[in-house]
Amino acid sequence: MVSDEEISRRVTNPSMSQVAGNLFFTQAASTLGMDPDVAKQVLSDVLLAHGIQPSQLTRDQLRSILPDVEKRLHVVVNDELTDAIMGALARFVGSPR
Repeated sequence: MVSDEEISRRVTNPSMSQVAGNLFFTQAASTLGMDPDVAKQVLSDVLLAHGIQPSQLTRDQLRSILPDVEKRLHVVVNDELTDAIMGALARFVGSPR
């Protein structure tokens, strides 16, 4: 379990790199309903771990990695918010939850 201090450090890091992606990536990140930079970083981390470039993201690719996106969200936000975000993301990609 990540400490509150570690989460705060990660989320408020002013040197967080800007993550670029295609329009679908940007729309998916905005669906997370979080700070745009944090949302892009969370999503990008999962994508890159699967060898997927944010600039090449497709609906099918995102649909296939939803369980890993959920795991990553649990590190950043509480369970209730993770569930709400995942519901919105599942609707966005057309995947039953």
